Amino acid sequence: VLQDTMTNDITLSSHADRTAESLPTTDVVIDRLLEIGLGTTPDNGVAVVIAKPNGQEMVVVIAGDRWCLDWFPVDYHEQGCVGSYHTVAANHDASDYIVTYYIQGHHSECLASQTIAKEDAIRAIRLFLASVQRPDCVQWEMD
Repeated sequence: VLQDTMTNDITLSSHADRTAESLPTTDVVIDRLLEIGLGTTPDNGVAVVIAKPNGQEMVVVIAGDRWCLDWFPVDYHEQGCVGSYHTVAANHDASDYIVTYYIQGHHSECLASQTIAKEDAIRAIRLFLASVQRPDCVQWEMD
């Protein structure tokens, strides 16, 4: 059982021209991500930056039922912006189609082989919010 230790210092941001949202609990963060994801598809996704009170961040690409996570260690910036990881599909048979999304108003892409099922992503996000360690419930590859 994960302890719900979130405070209103958890922020979500997806638009450069909007103020980041402060959310009080892990469940509210997950509910908001699911709401943001409504209507997204692999051809029209959106990226959301989750920032914890300690400064640690995770980028969540939501593209329909396929999500991609980018995990950053707490000391990412102090270490010269190295040490980040992105998710890898459990079955490497995933085609190499491109998932397109917008982050902070800019178009970007990732390979489908970097996406995971929404349910797996949510489990990893919950672990991310509860610990500084990289969630071990999904596969990762160093960026």
